[in-house]
Amino acid sequence: MNLPKTNNPHVKVLLEFYYDASKGIITRDQLTSACHYWAYENAFDEMAFKPYPSEPHNLMEWKHMSSRQREAVPEEARVRTEKMITGFYDLYHSIRNANRSTLTYLLEMEKTFLRYDTTKAAQVRTRIDDFKSKGVTQW
Repeated sequence: MNLPKTNNPHVKVLLEFYYDASKGIITRDQLTSACHYWAYENAFDEMAFKPYPSEPHNLMEWKHMSSRQREAVPEEARVRTEKMITGFYDLYHSIRNANRSTLTYLLEMEKTFLRYDTTKAAQVRTRIDDFKSKGVTQW
């Protein structure tokens, strides 16, 4: 198997891990551990809770309107408000899913570090607790 050409040193390292695993040089467990260590060293700062967007004032007003009141809103304003609401919820769900994915990865990373490096496991646990304190749940 030839490794794809890349100038990105991070991608090269990960591809080499994958290549070694595919050739049986390292086990799947060693591949997972190597990826967790790589992620800790190179991306741990980015694995932080992403804050949710604030609910727009228009959305709060819209929620409190009855269906009759909403129907009375001019078509153009209603369409604009509905687009704003859709945009808000799309952004909210995107961030929620990113937070859930990160939490799930951190939990897997913690399992690796509990076996090999309790100092790193404690740092990962602190990050996990931060996510959970902000209401993030796993998939």
